[in-house]
Amino acid sequence: MSVVVINLNPGVIIIDNEDPSIKYTGDWTIDTNQFGQWNVGGQLYRGSQHTTSTAGASFSFDFTASWIKVYGTVIPTTRDTPIPYRCEIDGVIQHHRLIPANYTRNHEILCSSSDYTHQGSRTLTITLVNGTVPLFIDYIELPGPSITSEEPSYGTIRWDWDDGRIRYTPRGAWGGNRLGAGSLTRTNGAKATIPFTGTRITALGRIYREDFPSINATATYSIDRQEPIEFVVPAYPSSNELPVADGHPLAKQLLFQTEKFYTGEHEITIEYRGSNTTAPLALEYIYVDNNAGFKQPVPVAAIAGGVVGGFIFLVLLFMVCVYLRRRRRQGVAIPSEAKR
Repeated sequence: MSVVVINLNPGVIIIDNEDPSIKYTGDWTIDTNQFGQWNVGGQLYRGSQHTTSTAGASFSFDFTASWIKVYGTVIPTTRDTPIPYRCEIDGVIQHHRLIPANYTRNHEILCSSSDYTHQGSRTLTITLVNGTVPLFIDYIELPGPSITSEEPSYGTIRWDWDDGRIRYTPRGAWGGNRLGAGSLTRTNGAKATIPFTGTRITALGRIYREDFPSINATATYSIDRQEPIEFVVPAYPSSNELPVADGHPLAKQLLFQTEKFYTGEHEITIEYRGSNTTAPLALEYIYVDNNAGFKQPVPVAAIAGGVVGGFIFLVLLFMVCVYLRRRRRQGVAIPSEAKR
């Protein structure tokens, strides 16, 4: 008897660089430069990040989680390039080595901690030491809350492509890719269905060149079985559009972002409408927003029905009161007539 293992993990909490829980010291600005339409690391999270070129400028963040990661943009580096910043947790330096590359890349890990085995409050601080190289801060990652946790939901949770909540159909239509993460399909009508509690969905994917057509495909997403909304599944861009060597996989590329909708339980279905002659759909991450929505208003029909029902109730109550009052009057008059 085979056992199916479902990866129902709590996900990853995403803290944007503009979150008020992050404290900045020194000269910082907000930068919206995406460093190319097809950056190998993907577009910036929420479109901007904090940056500084002032030596001594720093930011700090208090946390109690078992681990933490800080992401940002890294400019071209070599093996001999010194890290221009210092990362500390409670005064202890966290050693990190940047991956050498000859191009600017987003979504790079700037600092990460080891797993802490004991609970406690900690403070992460990153300080720019060498002002000749800018420091970019895009977002922070923390482990998601426990599945059984009764704590309030966080702003944004990230689920990986292999999370057990995502149901891929039909069987055999989706598979991995040897060049990296992501569930990939080239089957027309293949679907990924995801139940979630939140207010908005953002889907990120990977774009591969290897043996795939250079023609864009289309796909759709539908919230709660409503009318499907079409989006483009991009093919691998041409060489003159890329900041890197041709053929390098492009990660964390935006596929679509839904409009904000009512807070509550929902279901999204993503359906591939391409074929073997168009670009494949490769899902990589699903972001679920929990704090950007609004409560569902009471329908106008329900309000009107309540008003009419209330009016009818008052009329009936008035008629009953009149009837009982007349009965009481008649009850007083009858003995008087009998006495005569």
